[in-house]
Amino acid sequence: AAPERDRLALASTLNAILASCCGDEDGKGGFPGISFNMLLTIDELCRDDEAMVAPDIVTLSLVYHCLHKSSGEFGSHCRSILERAQKLAKKKAGSQRRKQLAAERRRKMMNQDLLHIQSRLRELCGPDITVLENTEDLIVVSKPSGVVCYHTKMTTAGKITKKRKQKARSNQPDFTGQADISLVDALLDVTSLSTINPLARGIVHRIDRGTSGALVLAKTDECHLELVALFFLRRVKKKYFALVHGDDMLEQEGTIDSDIEGKHAVSRYRVIKIHEDAGKPFAVQLEVETLTGRKHQVRIHCAHGLGRPIILDPLYGQDGSQQLSDRISKLEKELNGMREMFFLHAAQISIPEF
Repeated sequence: AAPERDRLALASTLNAILASCCGDEDGKGGFPGISFNMLLTIDELCRDDEAMVAPDIVTLSLVYHCLHKSSGEFGSHCRSILERAQKLAKKKAGSQRRKQLAAERRRKMMNQDLLHIQSRLRELCGPDITVLENTEDLIVVSKPSGVVCYHTKMTTAGKITKKRKQKARSNQPDFTGQADISLVDALLDVTSLSTINPLARGIVHRIDRGTSGALVLAKTDECHLELVALFFLRRVKKKYFALVHGDDMLEQEGTIDSDIEGKHAVSRYRVIKIHEDAGKPFAVQLEVETLTGRKHQVRIHCAHGLGRPIILDPLYGQDGSQQLSDRISKLEKELNGMREMFFLHAAQISIPEF
């Protein structure tokens, strides 16, 4: 078999070629027939050559998106690709998760009223969570800082128990750090989420535990495939607000073009406000737009690209070179012992095709 690095490079190349078949946002200039035939060719090569990489969820999502944007002649192919993605998800899931996926696909739709869902979420995750958009296909939530998107392993603190629900409904919710309910688990308690990602239901992108702000989750498997394709095609626009260490010497706007773990990464920033303490500037509020989607991109670009780490960032933050103002020092003491929380907010997410 080919080395893992070569297999990943091959998978990336194949997906990039498929992306070129998708056309523009209006579906113009696409080549659905070529994308589908390419998928068939990949399948054939996989049967004959063990070094060939099998189609993954991104591959299937790109072909699904390309076919779905074209005329109805590819409808049956779309259904077959959807079923294939569901089988792949089932294969990736463990036995317990497979039972959960099967139950979810039989599950009847619950009360989908936005305010009802928001009220239930606040019982589990605290008063700062907000539902920004809710449709049959997706839900957009403003996640509070300190809440994790999903757990890779279920813990006792992450379980949604009857006792915790009763305490929440009696206005005695546990937001002190004893409970650690993920956003996905809280949403599954009140609504349906897609089954394509069995380890993190509905998740097509993520923000860190310490980051607050907008997160979109798929509620249907069809929407999940579409969103995965749109994120890969970089048609989803994301902007963040970041409060960073520093003075007033930073350029008012600029571009950060700096690789992250060997991968190309680009962000744009502009200064929104300079904060002062006792007449001296100590923090700068930035708007940052990510043009690529690398892990910890905003945090790394602020810390290493600008030399101005995000305030309270435990991973890329204070390294001893910045002199903390009295205000920040006081804030650090007040938040000591609380879950990872820092000054980064996902302020805007735009998906033109939805």
